[in-house]
Amino acid sequence: MTRGQAVRSAVPLAALLAVFALQNWADVHWRTHLWTSVSVNAGSAPPWYFIGNDLVEGVAAAGAMAILLCVAFVSTRVPDYSRFSRMVAWQAVLWNASKVLWGLVILTHTTSIWDEGRASTTWKTFDVYLNDPARQWTLWCGFALALPFVWADWRHNRSMAPEPSGMAGR
Repeated sequence: MTRGQAVRSAVPLAALLAVFALQNWADVHWRTHLWTSVSVNAGSAPPWYFIGNDLVEGVAAAGAMAILLCVAFVSTRVPDYSRFSRMVAWQAVLWNASKVLWGLVILTHTTSIWDEGRASTTWKTFDVYLNDPARQWTLWCGFALALPFVWADWRHNRSMAPEPSGMAGR
């Protein structure tokens, strides 16, 4: 592998880091601009502050995961970029799927979440929100969604590994 090929093969990794940085920026930016209200504070019941923060985090994670899966898909078709493209896919799913799923759970437990006067939720206290069994399920489902991507990357890397030198003539 030439130096140019090595540099080009790292492009998907650079995209991974750039999109994760953009995701963190968007999460903080949206949190402060979309979800800041006088009546929404950390001690309110229902726990709108935490519900809103987790929802914004889920939206940012969905965007990042979509972008990274597109990058991974496109880069598998380009020979010099395909080395790390499968890893980008499973990293995107591993770190973002549970946040996206928890955001979907939030949407099913709330109504009119962006309208402060009409918003309602089934979580009446922070403890009920924090100890919802769906929180653990989204975490485990996120891991389970990443497994096929990890498996595909492992199989690909295993098939690309050079044969040990002692076994070449057999």
